[in-house]
Amino acid sequence: METEILVSNIQRFCLHDGPGIRTTVFLKGCNLHCPWCANPENISFEPQQYFAREESKEPKGVYGKWMSLQNIYEEVMTDKLYYKNGGVTFSGGEPLLSMSKLEPLLKRLYQEKISICAETALFVPEEELQIALKYLDTLIVDIKILEEEKCKNTHGGTLKTYLRNINILNNADIDVIYRIPLIKPYTTEAENINRIVDFLQSKRYLAVELIKGHNLAEKKYQSLDKEWYRVPELSDEELCTIKSKILQNGISAEICKI
Repeated sequence: METEILVSNIQRFCLHDGPGIRTTVFLKGCNLHCPWCANPENISFEPQQYFAREESKEPKGVYGKWMSLQNIYEEVMTDKLYYKNGGVTFSGGEPLLSMSKLEPLLKRLYQEKISICAETALFVPEEELQIALKYLDTLIVDIKILEEEKCKNTHGGTLKTYLRNINILNNADIDVIYRIPLIKPYTTEAENINRIVDFLQSKRYLAVELIKGHNLAEKKYQSLDKEWYRVPELSDEELCTIKSKILQNGISAEICKI
């Protein structure tokens, strides 16, 4: 296992990154640029110095550390005791861009019967998805913007790629959790919610989760000296209206607090 992967964090005892108690490995690198991204430190494919604005101009630290697959394996297996009803989750960034590099590690965890999950926007090459389907038992998939031009202009994704991968996923033997980030006005417009409802009608899934947009990443953006989009507050009334719209169409959905 000589391959190295750029990791920004390994977070333990995670309760919202797949079924059960999980250890989440955050990988750097994403091919999208969502204005509301909650993990801006994981967009770049390179290590990044970060700064403390209120102090000097000297770097405070670095986002990203190159780790061998063996090192990652050793780190996640220290939590094996908690994996009876949980497992390991790969997040990011976009972890499915790294499936070919991660494959020896995925195979090893799979052979040891460790549950493997990944969080993905699914705008990835088909060959990377196919590797994921060989070893993962759960995928958490975002549903963001389902109109081609708005999708491309907002975060740079190609909707045809996403829908192709969705069709592959819909016919695969894997649990799927769909996660809908509710970001005003990008994903919450009535037209987009209607598209999401129509989309879900023909899909199989373990769960559908509604996620309120938040501004918890403000300090991360500041530490990177990056502009950021302040997500407007979504009221409880607006949230309930969206949930009711989805439920009325026979789709089971829950509000997930992260």
